[in-house]
Amino acid sequence: MLIRSSDPATPRAIRTNLLVERGDVDALVPAFERTREIIATDPIASNVERELLPGPGTDLEMHLRSTAMTMNHPSCSVAMGSEADSPLDEKRRVRGVESLRVADVSVLPRIPRADSTPHPSCSANAAPIPSRRIGRAVDRLVGSVGSGR
Repeated sequence: MLIRSSDPATPRAIRTNLLVERGDVDALVPAFERTREIIATDPIASNVERELLPGPGTDLEMHLRSTAMTMNHPSCSVAMGSEADSPLDEKRRVRGVESLRVADVSVLPRIPRADSTPHPSCSANAAPIPSRRIGRAVDRLVGSVGSGR
């Protein structure tokens, strides 16, 4: 995520770096082609009238690059610690940015065994939850994950 302005109303830029690695594309195109082969065999083929998307003759790489998206909430993606190169300190404060903390699963040291998608009560459409409550919940979760509980 890139904060583009000191004005909080300015939308932030989100760069997922999806499909920037050539190997990712090189794996997805053949997987897409294999899926087409499977669908072209019975009993599936007899129930399929035609391919809707991307459609026969479409450049698969171009289609994948223009339509691929991530559907997960990245966990364990922000280093937290006392080291100077950690983006976050031990209290989840963003180094170099005053009054900003990370309060989600990106700070966890290990991927949780549960759904890490943000709860609806944390969405922009819901009533805001006080940040201290979120912080305390993340503190409890980070503590339990770190201790193996």
